[in-house]
Amino acid sequence: MAKFKLRDVVRRIGHDETRTVEEIREGSGEPMYWVQLGLDFATRVWARESELEYAPDYIRADPASH
Repeated sequence: MAKFKLRDVVRRIGHDETRTVEEIREGSGEPMYWVQLGLDFATRVWARESELEYAPDYIRADPASH
């Protein structure tokens, strides 16, 4: 099961840029995420789950609180 969800705000480990998860691919092996900077489609890159972390200032809203 994927650790991150669509629209989660993440960063690639060792990088400062905050990116948004736009697509998730799961199958055999490690989940892959298509992440981009802001609204710029041209910056999209694929990253393995092990290459990503939540952005330090990002806290996902608890779905139970809605």
